[in-house]
Amino acid sequence: MKFILSISVAISSGALATLCAGFIAWACIEWYNISSFEGKAGYFLVAIALLGGMAGLIIGFVTNWIITSSISPGFFKGLGISWGIVVVLSALGALFSWLLADIPPEIDGYLLDLAIEFRLSTEETEPPQASDDTFMTLQCLSGRVVRKMQTGTLDLAAIRQEDGYWILPATAYIFTSRGKRLIHLVIDDETAATFIVPLPRWPGRRHEKWSKWLLYPTQEDSKWRGTSYRFRVQRIIPSPPSPDPEVPMADAFTALDPGSPLIEWLEYVNYDQLPERINTAMSVIESRQEELAQLIRSDDIDVRESAMVAVIRLIHITPVVTEAVLADGKEIETNIRRFNTMTPTDPEFYNFQVELRSRFSYWHRAWWNIHQRTDVDARPPVQNILDLAEIRAKETSMDEIVINARAHLDGIPNANGVVK
Repeated sequence: MKFILSISVAISSGALATLCAGFIAWACIEWYNISSFEGKAGYFLVAIALLGGMAGLIIGFVTNWIITSSISPGFFKGLGISWGIVVVLSALGALFSWLLADIPPEIDGYLLDLAIEFRLSTEETEPPQASDDTFMTLQCLSGRVVRKMQTGTLDLAAIRQEDGYWILPATAYIFTSRGKRLIHLVIDDETAATFIVPLPRWPGRRHEKWSKWLLYPTQEDSKWRGTSYRFRVQRIIPSPPSPDPEVPMADAFTALDPGSPLIEWLEYVNYDQLPERINTAMSVIESRQEELAQLIRSDDIDVRESAMVAVIRLIHITPVVTEAVLADGKEIETNIRRFNTMTPTDPEFYNFQVELRSRFSYWHRAWWNIHQRTDVDARPPVQNILDLAEIRAKETSMDEIVINARAHLDGIPNANGVVK
């Protein structure tokens, strides 16, 4: 019976210790910035929770075994004492972990930068210039040893002259509340200042105002003697979230009417638009196909491509649109002939073939829809493009045009009505 009771208390204490250790590990993941890369944070949490659970089992078993061997044994007495030990040890572990962690201070939930202005004499020094040998670091001390540091930002573009001094602004992220904060300023590879900032571990709102000008401690180089600094903390205000692009787009769509320029309606036929907008836009475009044909012939690539996307979606296609798309196919033929005369050393050689490939991609899909919905003979223009593109297909982007053109032709019945 004594053994069974001890096992029961051990299991109960182990469960409690696992839970407590898990919470401590979860907090440490944030306090110590444990990366989640490759599951490191998860492995850490599980490992600490399991170790805590094992410790809880041992504490519960040993405690209850001792209690049951005493003058006044009792199950709940052993359970209460073992749980108390687990809670106390967990609290101490959490406190110890928190004290050793680099937890940055906050004001009203905002992280903080340390803003500093260095006042340098203009008689002894020239204004500092940007270089790898001019920098400032914020360091935290453990006793007299630098435990950790981060490089700050010297705003050399904002340096100004006041009362015979150069005023050099700088900022550094206050990355920890542990230890004293040491500023180290180096100008042209010379230490211009090294001093401890009299800032408490947890700054308050009163520290958001500039301090008085404070003298540097004695500097070895006479050039830097007698200069001073002032400081304050400033909240790091996150940038506002980017506006939802959907809102202005929805407003612009609502403002359209059937008489609005067709180019504005074309913006709402792309594949990333809402279906209801596409349907509304296409109903307007269906009724204004003469204007659509003019946009198909545009020299503006974006306008022409948007017009081709509209053609791909048309249900009733008029001859004027068919003629415009056929003319664009003829233009593609002409451009492929021109490309076939180019040499690889031609400055336009690469970009020209990429543009041709993209243009054909839009064109052949629009031409396929026309073939599906009209009685036009769709094979000749595609065949002409295929014959021209095959000439240099093995060495250029024309191979993609060849593949698509062949697939296009395979879906069109030949003179005998046979589809390949």
